Amino acid sequence: MHKTTKFTALIVPFILLSAVFFRSYLIAITEYFPKCWFHEVTGWLCPACGNTRSVKALLKGDLITSFRYNIVPLLCCIIAAIFYVELLTFCFGEHKAIFPRSCKFIIVLSLLLSLYFILRNFVPFLSMC
Repeated sequence: MHKTTKFTALIVPFILLSAVFFRSYLIAITEYFPKCWFHEVTGWLCPACGNTRSVKALLKGDLITSFRYNIVPLLCCIIAAIFYVELLTFCFGEHKAIFPRSCKFIIVLSLLLSLYFILRNFVPFLSMC
C-alpha cells in the first residue's frame, strides 16, 4: 500500500472540518452563482436545478431542506462517506467492499434518479425550487 493512500485517508477529516469552519464563506459566495438558464427559459427543472441551494442547506445542517431542493448532493455525500469507510478498511485493516458495484445496481440507481428528475417537475413535495 502506498503512503499517499494512508495520507489521503487521514487528511480527509481535516478537509471536511475546514469546510465546516469556512461554511459561512462558502455559503456567501453562492450568491454570485448564475441562475439556471434552462429553468428561466422553460420553467422546467433541469437535473442540476437546486444543487446550490441543496449544498447550502447541507452546510447549514438542514438535511430535509437539502433533500427537497435536490437529492443529488445529499446522495453524493452518502456515497462519498461509504467510499471513505471502504478506504479506511483498505488502509487500516481488511478491505471491505460496502458499495455495490454491479451493473444492475448502477442501472437501477440511474433509472431511479432519472425518474426523480422527471417527477419533481410534477410532484410539488419533491422540489422546493
